[in-house]
Amino acid sequence: MKDKRTTLRAVAITAAILSIILELTYPAYSDSVKYPVLGLCLLLIGIPHGAIDHIVTSKLYNLSQTISDQAKFYIYYLVMMTIMTSIWIINPLSGFLVFAFLTIYHFGQADLEHLDINKNIKRLLFLSRGSMIMGLIIISDLQYTSPILLDLTGINILEQISGASIHNTLLAVLPLQYLVIQTATLMYYKFQASDIIYILFDAFIVAALFLIVNPILAFAIYFGLWHSAGHVKEMMSYFEKTGIKMNLKSFYLKALPLNLITLIGIGLIYWISQTYQFELQIVSLLFIIISVLTLPHMLIVEKMYSRSSSLG
Repeated sequence: MKDKRTTLRAVAITAAILSIILELTYPAYSDSVKYPVLGLCLLLIGIPHGAIDHIVTSKLYNLSQTISDQAKFYIYYLVMMTIMTSIWIINPLSGFLVFAFLTIYHFGQADLEHLDINKNIKRLLFLSRGSMIMGLIIISDLQYTSPILLDLTGINILEQISGASIHNTLLAVLPLQYLVIQTATLMYYKFQASDIIYILFDAFIVAALFLIVNPILAFAIYFGLWHSAGHVKEMMSYFEKTGIKMNLKSFYLKALPLNLITLIGIGLIYWISQTYQFELQIVSLLFIIISVLTLPHMLIVEKMYSRSSSLG
């Protein structure tokens, strides 16, 4: 196992355990801090982790800082965003399904790319872990997510999973399928017992986080500390392999321009939602915007991981 993020994962696991304890002991307080924590995670690491895609792309494809070369990146990004937007416009359900698949793969890849196993089996693990995370995000609190999905796709998932037995079965199956597949894979490749315990404990904590904690707070902790922070670590490692020295200060400086644009846009959307009471519609709009940005970001990250792996 070549995970260079052991300390980061320890921080993430500790934060998850503390949030679970807080939810079980002071649920009202947990509910009151969900949006501040989400905002903090997005501001400090969530938004910045995607704001240096132009730097990563420049290194991947040897683009210079000239206007013509940088235009290639922005044209590529806009084309990918237009494709995803078109899918949403033509068929919202298809847009959601495409986004769900992209997110499932992307979450799983970010968490498990470090495993030194067969590429196809690794991709199966990506889908398994991503399905657990995405599935639990959607169904752990149907009272919250169902209206959003109804607004997005026209499908009332609450009616589709109306029975408590169906809901409880899904809540059990989603983590269980990943734990079984992950355990079988680790044993097949004869990982050390300490590595197996570490990886499975990590999976157990992630599942418990989404099963117990308020969905907004759970997502904030996972997205900030597992996904985004892990991505930043991988990006910095990739730059190091290619001869570019980058610390957190230089990372944030490079991310600053796109970071500010994104923050201004989010601030404007939040102001509109509060002024005109369009909270549900705004959440749905943000959902679509995130999906539109995910497609080009995921393709760049896929290329980065492939190149980083070849560099050793």
